[in-house]
Amino acid sequence: MAEAGKHVLCEKPISLTVAEAKSLLEVRDRRGVKIEEAFMVRAHPQRRRVLDLISADRIGPVRSFLACFTYYNRNPQNIRNILEYGGGD
Repeated sequence: MAEAGKHVLCEKPISLTVAEAKSLLEVRDRRGVKIEEAFMVRAHPQRRRVLDLISADRIGPVRSFLACFTYYNRNPQNIRNILEYGGGD
């Protein structure tokens, strides 16, 4: 799609090797398109709310921020756990 001049939003993983990632960067630069990996947290309503509260000075000066997203998934048949598809540990 990027070669056709279309912007690309890709679900993780966007590549499995450094060589694949470099080729994506080359296409992006040559065609002038955006190529991004999906990152759900960035658009999550809770994140937006926190940013709004910070911008409005509703919670005082921010000195540090730490967040963590986890979930339990040990099913070896789940695509997120198949190494060949970019899943696994």
